[in-house]
Amino acid sequence: MDRLRFTLQPVSLVILPIGVLLCASFQNMIGAQESEKSIEIEKLLNTPVATPVALLDVSVSGRSVRGNSKLKSKGKKHEIEEIKFKAGDNWLKGLGATLQNISDKPIVWIKIELWIEHPALERPVVAHLTQSFTQRGSVAPLQPGSSVALAMDEQHHDQVIGILRGKNKNIIVDSVYLTIAWVEFADGTAWRLGQLFRRNPSNPTRWSVV
Repeated sequence: MDRLRFTLQPVSLVILPIGVLLCASFQNMIGAQESEKSIEIEKLLNTPVATPVALLDVSVSGRSVRGNSKLKSKGKKHEIEEIKFKAGDNWLKGLGATLQNISDKPIVWIKIELWIEHPALERPVVAHLTQSFTQRGSVAPLQPGSSVALAMDEQHHDQVIGILRGKNKNIIVDSVYLTIAWVEFADGTAWRLGQLFRRNPSNPTRWSVV
């Protein structure tokens, strides 16, 4: 019995280091899959109607990346903020944004556009982050001063990736251009690119500049 214990002990001593090495190798492999990504955020300036929402934060897989930002350019009509960070190639799936209603009216719908450009694409592919506050009456309008977190819809993400892979199966998204595209208010008006619109009463699918 004593001899048996003696022969087994070296075996257990060898197994432990192998497990540690495998764990370290796996962590290194995950780290190696991450590469630099970037998000360019457009902020409109000197528009007839100010942007009704403020971008408070941008996150990837629940991790805030807004702290890694810098002003890339500024002109009379807009300024561009650039965020750089490390992430895996499926980072779009975990992309999110937190917005605050800084207008004086309740908001019922928000759309953020994410423009994806790549040398293999003839024209940009546009993805969206959207939030409806009146869907089936279960979500109240976003009141002035309140904030909301928008997240990439998994089904929409898969559709966008499918479009990109259809153009070129080797496309990897390393950067997007983010802009607040549309904000609809509870009073039947909406904001887009610095202009205020009102729904056409005779044709609810059309909007006219106020």
